[in-house]
Amino acid sequence: MLSWLTLDYWTKINHPEVWDVIVGSLLTGFFTLISAAVAAFFAYRFALRHSRILHNTAIKTDRLRREIDALEKIWGLLAYIAPNENEKNIIRWRKYPDKEKVYFFHYGNLSRYLQTEISQVIYGECGGLYMPAKIKDPFFKIKSSLMGIYIRYEDDKNINEDSLLPIENPELIKLLTTSYQDLNEMIKAELEQRYNHLTY
Repeated sequence: MLSWLTLDYWTKINHPEVWDVIVGSLLTGFFTLISAAVAAFFAYRFALRHSRILHNTAIKTDRLRREIDALEKIWGLLAYIAPNENEKNIIRWRKYPDKEKVYFFHYGNLSRYLQTEISQVIYGECGGLYMPAKIKDPFFKIKSSLMGIYIRYEDDKNINEDSLLPIENPELIKLLTTSYQDLNEMIKAELEQRYNHLTY
């Protein structure tokens, strides 16, 4: 039935050149099929690898954005311990004639910082998940120091939101000032590093 696929068949009818055409066509088709299969395989591998790279890049970019967002919110908390006066300052001071500055805690801001703001940023907005250890340690050291002051006055009925509580320990002022400066620099450096990675 398929005798026409043999050289003998075409030789008998005096057309052996057709056999060459058939063999050539079959070989060309075979090699074309193999080439297409190999090309398709490598195209698939390339597409898969490219897809993985894009996926991994998207994950890294998303994490960087989350870290930046968290660090910016944590940086915003520094307003409470900043040495320059602002509406959120925990530390207030008064300068009297012929005296050194007298420092106070603003109870309302101290309460807001410890009871609301830290919890909101660290837990509510997931800032704690992306806080580097070198920032976390001094940050929570400040919180512990301030919590000791807050607990001392928490149940005092004479204290209200605008009360100014005298600071009896000058070392605490130094701790807060130094911690503010250190944290400010560290957070800015961490942010700068992530901004740079985000642009590449």
